[in-house]
Amino acid sequence: MLMQRLSIPTPLLLAWCAWICFLIPSAAATEPKDTAPVGLFPVTVKGKWGYIDRQGTVRITPQFEDARGFSQGLAPIQSNSLWGYINPDGEMVIEPQFDDADKFTEGLALVRICERHGFIDQQGRFIINPNYSEAYPFAEGLAAVKLRQEWLFIDQKTAPNRKLQFDTIAGFSEGLAPVRENRLWGYINADGDWIIKPRFRYAGGFHEGFALVREKRNFGFINNRGRFVIKDSFPVASEKVSRFSQGLAAMRSENKWGYINSEGDFVIKPVFDWAEPFDKGLAMVQVEGKIGYIDVTGKWIWAPRR
Repeated sequence: MLMQRLSIPTPLLLAWCAWICFLIPSAAATEPKDTAPVGLFPVTVKGKWGYIDRQGTVRITPQFEDARGFSQGLAPIQSNSLWGYINPDGEMVIEPQFDDADKFTEGLALVRICERHGFIDQQGRFIINPNYSEAYPFAEGLAAVKLRQEWLFIDQKTAPNRKLQFDTIAGFSEGLAPVRENRLWGYINADGDWIIKPRFRYAGGFHEGFALVREKRNFGFINNRGRFVIKDSFPVASEKVSRFSQGLAAMRSENKWGYINSEGDFVIKPVFDWAEPFDKGLAMVQVEGKIGYIDVTGKWIWAPRR
């Protein structure tokens, strides 16, 4: 689902949104222009967002209200309270026009207009119109969406793949999707078959072979067979442990964040007020309200600043 929620529109605006969604034409899906990773990272300087490279050199001058990471050659940015997309040269490719916008995956990006979600291509054209109250980005050819209180999978041809008789569903990762049935979470495959039957109070997506779950009181990590590989010994809420990325997962201990390895041991000491998963060799962290970046050894690449 999208990373940020905005305020609920007024009834008049809701009616306008419904009319706009009805008028939006669809286009056929196109191949992504550039699927190579872009080594640029969002930073904030004096309240404006721009981008640095892996060496900590500013490559796109801070000028945006908000910014997110690059994926498939484009990055979502916010200007005048609306979201659009720029390329690695900082050029506006898709003009700001959305209430929220996610990264591109599999050639499409999940965006929101008012309270409805749809998917656009890299030219900014709607491939799947904003008809859904909730949605997750495409992964492994499918996206989970909610339409009229029902969850279903769709493909990029906008054809419903199958309806899902579950309370809640999240997106696919590494072949499995967390779903909730009768208040317990488990995992299904793309055919809708149970691979790990529901027994968890919480279940996150798989990354690098690990998924964060809560079975009883504590949290731990399981493999894709449902076996604990890092024991359920973390007495913390789910938002205090991140997914694994590049062999490390951010974890909070005594109100400070650090990074653990696949054995559950801290390899970067918990000294940060907030910590994001690693991406392309760097991780965003926060100290005293200031944003910075570290590498996998814990070395500062971009010292914390506002």
